[in-house]
Amino acid sequence: MNTRDRLPYFVVFVSDHNSATEFFTKNLGMRTGTFPVATVDSRLAGHATALAMYGTTLLLVNQDAPASIPGVVAGRGYPSFEVQDLASFHANAMRNHVECVQEPMVDEFGKVAAYKGPDGLVVLAVEPHLKPASHGIVFSGGGAYGAFELGVLRKLAARASTAHGGLQDLMPSVLTGTSVGGFNAAWLACALGGPKKSLPAIVEDLVTVWRKRIAGGLHDNGAFRIRGDVFSFPGPSEVLRDTTFLATDLLKRLAYIGTPPPEISRILQSIDISALISAQPLRDLLDETLDWNSLQNSPCRLQIAATDWLRGVARLFAHGNPLLKSEEAMLESNFRDAVMASTAIPGFFPPVEVDSISPAGKRERRVHVDGGLVLNSPLNPAIDAGATDIHLICLNPEVSTLTLSPVNSTLDTLERSLATAVAAGVSSELERVRLGNRLAGVVRRVHSDEFYREVTVHRYHPSKEVLGGVTGILDFSLAHIDALIGNGEEIAEKHDCERDGCIVPKKHVSRKHQVASGPVLQ
Repeated sequence: MNTRDRLPYFVVFVSDHNSATEFFTKNLGMRTGTFPVATVDSRLAGHATALAMYGTTLLLVNQDAPASIPGVVAGRGYPSFEVQDLASFHANAMRNHVECVQEPMVDEFGKVAAYKGPDGLVVLAVEPHLKPASHGIVFSGGGAYGAFELGVLRKLAARASTAHGGLQDLMPSVLTGTSVGGFNAAWLACALGGPKKSLPAIVEDLVTVWRKRIAGGLHDNGAFRIRGDVFSFPGPSEVLRDTTFLATDLLKRLAYIGTPPPEISRILQSIDISALISAQPLRDLLDETLDWNSLQNSPCRLQIAATDWLRGVARLFAHGNPLLKSEEAMLESNFRDAVMASTAIPGFFPPVEVDSISPAGKRERRVHVDGGLVLNSPLNPAIDAGATDIHLICLNPEVSTLTLSPVNSTLDTLERSLATAVAAGVSSELERVRLGNRLAGVVRRVHSDEFYREVTVHRYHPSKEVLGGVTGILDFSLAHIDALIGNGEEIAEKHDCERDGCIVPKKHVSRKHQVASGPVLQ
């Protein structure tokens, strides 16, 4: 056996698995977690109980269960070892004249064989079926910078299309996003559940949405509108809506200022620039482009990150598969609101109320803002959702590429501060991935029978020159969007895992050129 072989579970044959379960959990008071025994072998359903306890799994199997090994005795335990190569393991056992009581065979769990040792001890050796890689894409937040994500997607989709022929081989199974990345992730998830198209064609449709629907100047972009802007030529309904809103808002603020004591701080606290900004163009965009029925048919698990404005914590709205404890259910009633809230930059866009389900099961409306405040690149949620091969698209430049200005500048300081804060969050997420990789195959995940699995993370960062500084976040001009898309393609084309600080488990790389050749979205 080599260092990667391990003891994944211990089999005990019993007269009645229900009584045995009560003995371990109630009478002995052991801390255990149960999980469906069918995940080990479907033939054991109804004949066994699986208990996750102290880093391994205890299988309590009825003596007369269909999977019982001939000659077993109730009350006797049988250690089960996971091996990397059962054929080699078996050949070595035979050379050493070990008695085999069950020749290597294939069941739903994998390849398994049983051997008898001294005093009749039966030892099982299992080579589990390899789980296919689950591919995920993480979309970060950053306003207009989100166009960079399209360029990376375009190159990955083109490369995947060249490398593979089947449509299913190209599809990501997990999509997570924050802010503008939340919109891109939600749009892609809906498109994958709509009319069947190749991944490159779907990406081109998203590019079209950005270029034709979102792109525009300060007065006519598809993300926001300045209230009372005479240059935008709003229609009668917009004029009436703006007038009503501004009048109501002004009266409310005047009443607040007039409340004693009349301090200068009360006047300052009444100022709100976001009152002059209408997010209606973005709301219209979401209503027109995000289809709930298509999302229902999507093969992807979608997670959108927002910030609970009252509690100051990240909130994940998730759709697809059983939900994690840290997630809110994504419903038809809160789908677009969740995406809207994820993009609500504090101080620029107003907070958004989103339907939520409390721990007690009560529906309530909570105020949320941009998820980028606390989780700008939701990497670990993608891993928790099962992704093992991930493309992390960041929208911040590498801090080391930002040169220090010889003269202090507020904008330069803000740009470096934002980039540093975001980079720190990403570094923390990546450190958790590295820790998980060290625990892979040895330690089980919390509240799960699943062991940690090794994860590959490919990283992409835009060039600082194309971003346009802090103000570039709100530059939705067509020229800027096209430049960002082009930069995304260039960065993805030149991607080098070793140079770009990707996390690639050693067992996945046998030659240096496999790292340098760039990843393929499989």
